[in-house]
Amino acid sequence: MIVDYIEDYKKLRLPLVESEELQGLLSEFGITHFIYTVHFLEKRLVSGASRKQSKSFSYFDTTSNQALKMYYISSGNEVFTSLIADIIRNCFSKNPEFLCSALGDLYFPIEKDKPARFVKAVQRFKDRDINSAVYYQFPDPDNHCMGVFVLYSDSSSSGLYEQLASQKEKLILLLNKYHSLFYSAYSLKLNPWRNLNVISPVCCKVLQLLSEGLTTAQVAERLFLSRRGVDYHLDNAKVLLNASNRSHLIAKAVAYGIVDRSKL
Repeated sequence: MIVDYIEDYKKLRLPLVESEELQGLLSEFGITHFIYTVHFLEKRLVSGASRKQSKSFSYFDTTSNQALKMYYISSGNEVFTSLIADIIRNCFSKNPEFLCSALGDLYFPIEKDKPARFVKAVQRFKDRDINSAVYYQFPDPDNHCMGVFVLYSDSSSSGLYEQLASQKEKLILLLNKYHSLFYSAYSLKLNPWRNLNVISPVCCKVLQLLSEGLTTAQVAERLFLSRRGVDYHLDNAKVLLNASNRSHLIAKAVAYGIVDRSKL
């Protein structure tokens, strides 16, 4: 039921007062709703580890299962919340292109050669008086991630693009400011290395404890693992992060925000 997906999305929506503050500022640009999340800067093909880990993780290939592991910051409007829940339910799993290209280019009328699912997806927006959208990316090469804003409007695509063109610099400065604010406030939850389970929760705990100075034996005792179990997680993490040794691995885990830096 759609209500279940609304509740799922509400659990994934991070409650920030600043999100409503941003929405108020975006209304000056003709933006009626927005959503923000963090994904990988470029397509990551995890290989060389177990078959389970050999997956492709990309914002442009997001599945419904991955979408329900990610966290979001967005406008709090109930109509918009139900729309995002609808996207998760109907669109991610069958048409991952929908979130990106369809959300980024909501042109009307819809071209006749578009797949029926694409047409239905876009129609959901139109039914809620959302007629256009654009997205902006803010890359962070240091941890291979990017902040992604998708901005929605009740204006036509041509009307929205014309309005934004004259205020592009002002808008980008505003979004960059809130990207920094949002990510610093919820870096652990927004971090795709963690929330897409590229690095398993147990492995994150192992890396966290090692980064805090515990020995392998102490980590094993704390997490009820054998030493071999600790080494197994570390070996997998070395492959995923392309680390040459344990020190290099811990340094990368800190740099990528996989461990909680506030505890170091």
